[in-house]
Amino acid sequence: MKCQVCNIHFFSSKQAYERHIKSKRHQNVANNSNNENPNMFQCTKCSRYYSSKSVLCNHKKICTTPKKSSDAKLEEMQKALDDMRERYEKDHKLLRAQIGLLMNAHESPNSTNSYNTNSTSSEMDTAITLEQRCKQLEDQLEDQLEKNENISNNTAARTKKTE
Repeated sequence: MKCQVCNIHFFSSKQAYERHIKSKRHQNVANNSNNENPNMFQCTKCSRYYSSKSVLCNHKKICTTPKKSSDAKLEEMQKALDDMRERYEKDHKLLRAQIGLLMNAHESPNSTNSYNTNSTSSEMDTAITLEQRCKQLEDQLEDQLEKNENISNNTAARTKKTE
């Protein structure tokens, strides 16, 4: 026999089931089922929800699902983000140095003939393109940081919920 409201699966007899139906626990869950989710206890291994700590404890003894390691995933993502940030900073410094060189070449008095003017013009186009790419990388990095912060907050909230 099974109580659909409380999500309890095992009753030794019909009498035990009827006793459960009359219990305060069942009545509280039945009254709150319209307003809230009565399944408040979550298994850390398989992420299933249970109506009480005792049912969860019994389940944990027999649960064979490998434990999900959200901390390991979070650390892996943080490491990848740090690597991206380092690469971005190196590229950013290199691009800034190249832009500075191009600006100095553009301002030099030797760029009066047509060859130097064309060369300086294409160098300026390259500098502008590099600056735009740098801005795109900055935006992507900010988006990734926001996503990681959201993931961290969600993981922290789940951890608090399971405790």
